[in-house]
Amino acid sequence: MGGGETVYYAVRIFPDRIRVRNHNLQTGRQRLKQYRVDYDNGNLSATEILHSLQSWNAHLTHADSWRLRQQIFADLPTWLPLE
Repeated sequence: MGGGETVYYAVRIFPDRIRVRNHNLQTGRQRLKQYRVDYDNGNLSATEILHSLQSWNAHLTHADSWRLRQQIFADLPTWLPLE
C-alpha cells in the first residue's frame, strides 16, 4: 500500500477515488462462470442467480465502478433470462 491508500474490506480507498480490490473481482468473475455452468445444468434457477447478482452489484456500487459493472454484467442477457 502507498500513496494515501486505505484498504477497507473489499475496496481500496484513495484520496480521490474508491476501487474494488482485484481479489474480489477475480472471485466474482469465477462465481459468474460457475453460475453459468450451474444454470445450464439446472442446479440454479435464474431467480437465485439474479438475487446474488443484485447483491454483488450493490456491493460494487460502494466503489467508483460504473464502467466496471457495465463490463462485468454486459453478457448476462445472452445466457440468463432477465424476466
